[in-house]
Amino acid sequence: GEEITNKNILSNKLNNILNTTGIDNANINISEFDMIESSGVNQITADIQFKNLTDENLFSFLRRFVFNERFKIRSIEIEKDKSSSLLYGKFGVSYFSKTTLEEVE
Repeated sequence: GEEITNKNILSNKLNNILNTTGIDNANINISEFDMIESSGVNQITADIQFKNLTDENLFSFLRRFVFNERFKIRSIEIEKDKSSSLLYGKFGVSYFSKTTLEEVE
């Protein structure tokens, strides 16, 4: 698949996962995005907020995100709305990819 080099590409990947898991796009939001390039490797870190998800929604989303898209989960905060029993919170992720432009010495 396409390497992630900016927030738009990450957003597109998220939307693809959401479409296949039946989760409303409005319930997932990228709140932070950062990319550091070092020694030919891009390290992306992002915080993704979620709300109004069922347990099943959240776990199928995370499963796709980690196994299919090779993201690493750095941190996760999950809370349950007592009245609706839906989950909200955020998770921090990181992703590594090789930079596409090779510098020739």
